[in-house]
Amino acid sequence: MRSRARTGIGAIFFLLAQISGALLWCTYVAVWTQWQGGLGFLIGLISVPGIVIFPVLFFLAEHQLPTGYLSLWGITLLLWLLSAVSFGSE
Repeated sequence: MRSRARTGIGAIFFLLAQISGALLWCTYVAVWTQWQGGLGFLIGLISVPGIVIFPVLFFLAEHQLPTGYLSLWGITLLLWLLSAVSFGSE
C-alpha cells in the first residue's frame, strides 16, 4: 500500500513538472514574440530554450535577469527531483 502512495505522489510531482515545463516554454515563446513580433513567435516555436543561452540573451537585451524564468526553471528541476525520488524503489 505504501508503494502505491509513493507512486501516486510521484505521478503528481511528474504532472506538476510537466505543467511547469510547459509554462516555462510558453514564457520563452512570449518573450521572443515580444522582442520580434511574428518572426519571434516562429523563432520561439522552432528553437529550444537553452538553460544558459536564453537568460544571457535576455540579460543583454533587457539589462535585467529573467528572475521569473529562472525561478520557474528551478521549480521545474525541484519537481523532477521529487518525482524521481518518489518513483524510486524502497
